[in-house]
Amino acid sequence: MKEKLLVISFMVIIFSFMFLNIFSKKEEISYYERRKLATLPDITLTSLLNKESTESLDSYIADHFVFRNDFRKLKIDVENILGKIDVNDLFYYQNHYFKYENKYDEKQTQKFTEKINYIYDNYFKGLNAYYSIIPEKNYYLDNDKYKKFAYNTLFEQMENINNKITYIDITNTVNLDSYYYTDHHLKQDKIINTVAKMAKDMNFYFDDNYQVEEYYPFYGTYYGQLLIKKEGEKLNILHNDIIDAATVYNIQSNYNKIYDNEKFGTVDSYDIFLSGATAYEEIINNNIDDGKELIIFRDSYASSFAPLMLSGYKKITLIDLRYGNLEYLMDNITINNQDILFLYSTSIINGSDVLRVY
Repeated sequence: MKEKLLVISFMVIIFSFMFLNIFSKKEEISYYERRKLATLPDITLTSLLNKESTESLDSYIADHFVFRNDFRKLKIDVENILGKIDVNDLFYYQNHYFKYENKYDEKQTQKFTEKINYIYDNYFKGLNAYYSIIPEKNYYLDNDKYKKFAYNTLFEQMENINNKITYIDITNTVNLDSYYYTDHHLKQDKIINTVAKMAKDMNFYFDDNYQVEEYYPFYGTYYGQLLIKKEGEKLNILHNDIIDAATVYNIQSNYNKIYDNEKFGTVDSYDIFLSGATAYEEIINNNIDDGKELIIFRDSYASSFAPLMLSGYKKITLIDLRYGNLEYLMDNITINNQDILFLYSTSIINGSDVLRVY
């Protein structure tokens, strides 16, 4: 009787999960994982014999399994109880969430310097050119308990960049709390001193008077990956007359303002800055009739930097080589004595194969 009761209970549980999985509401996007979830493929007898269709079905079932996030959270809690200090290379320290960077790759960093030198030598030789390195927040981690990326080695290897390209050291202009607690990006209201340092070294006018607009709650990249059960944080954006009057040309959308408020609360709320990273963007300062221009070769960090630099330029062009080929993107530019800035984070430098420079 006891064994029969166990079998019945087991079958009830199995069929309950089947029922819930079939009839539960299916979401299109996982805001925790910041990605689109798999869609149900067409199911036919032929497709069931096809490996790719079967894998698609497996992905759909895994993405929409009922209580999926609860099971993910349980796994994380168990690993923490067992003393594991990181979960999928993520860990918590000093009220911040961190992710280990990939192991230092000398070849990737060397490729990065070669790509920067190639861009300068073939397109901008003789122009005022600069580069700056944005460290991941782990750079400011002061606990030897956690493995640390070889930042000093990377910085030393970056000296292979052409000496005609001036280095601007911004590492002392920010600290750990300049970064979002749940994300790897810098807070825009915490980089005013950083942009001031760039303005001094690059000799452009910088207006440091801003009004702050607050958005809440902001959930960064690591919030979803660790299924953090705590309140979000503030995301502040900075306004002044120049920023508010500026016009943006985005190669992939019709959005034409500095800040895209509708992006807040979506899969990636950081896309409120310039409506997210794209291959090619132009920002026009409509408060001046004539002036210098700036070209920034960038990753996602520049989305919050560029608006603050606009007071010194009539036009800022942003090029993201992760999404477009160099030669194709340069066809959009007429060289006219622009300032050039290579602004990249250490993670991109250490994984420079993503930059489409051939």
